[in-house]
Amino acid sequence: MLPAEILTNVLAAFAALGITGLVATGAAYWLFKTFAKGWLDSHFQKDLEDLKAANAREVERLKADLGRYADRATKFHAREYEVLPEAWGLMNRAYGACHDAISVFQRHADPNSMTGPQLEAWLEGSGLKDFQKAEVRGAGDKSEKYLTFLIWKQIAAAERSLTDFQNYIILQGVFIDEELSGEMMDSGKSMRMALISRSMVERTKGNYTQNQTDFWQQAVEELEPVEKSVKSVKETIRARLSDIKLPST
Repeated sequence: MLPAEILTNVLAAFAALGITGLVATGAAYWLFKTFAKGWLDSHFQKDLEDLKAANAREVERLKADLGRYADRATKFHAREYEVLPEAWGLMNRAYGACHDAISVFQRHADPNSMTGPQLEAWLEGSGLKDFQKAEVRGAGDKSEKYLTFLIWKQIAAAERSLTDFQNYIILQGVFIDEELSGEMMDSGKSMRMALISRSMVERTKGNYTQNQTDFWQQAVEELEPVEKSVKSVKETIRARLSDIKLPST
């Protein structure tokens, strides 16, 4: 029963007993104050206990949420710790392969200076396909023929390395900072353009025109900024890995 209801009932009871006026009012007020205090104490105590219980439940819920978030963050950083070095390794290999394919100076054996048996022994370990070996044997300038096959082989190898690198960044990009992945993808595009220009040099071989010279220059210029990017990405990844804190096992 609420305190106001208690006061009303007390006054009504006093009136029924013939007690009215100041006496009834004073007695009723005393009873009201006594019972109201007990009611209020009981009421607020219950509210306080309910509030404490609700707070305890909320604290436990927040602890559980934080635990889940921490676990997810730990797993994310652990994966990032694996992805970043692999990404840089693939980038570095792709750049090295592109550099080899675009290099003006190619070091290779000279089939023209070999005897028949020497040529055959060398061809067996050259990595050329059978039809390519046959063309080298029958070529007037065996070194030039071999160099052509070698360059196309290098271009193909560079394209495979570059594709592996770009695909890895696309597939694992969620674990790589957006700015960093953007820089890596831009470098991949530059390497791709350099390989296309290098291929055009071979396709126009024999046509000694200005276009062929332009393709050479384009290939070199398109690859040139990649070297700086490779170094920049390396330093960025190194700094990032040093910031990642993994739990001790």
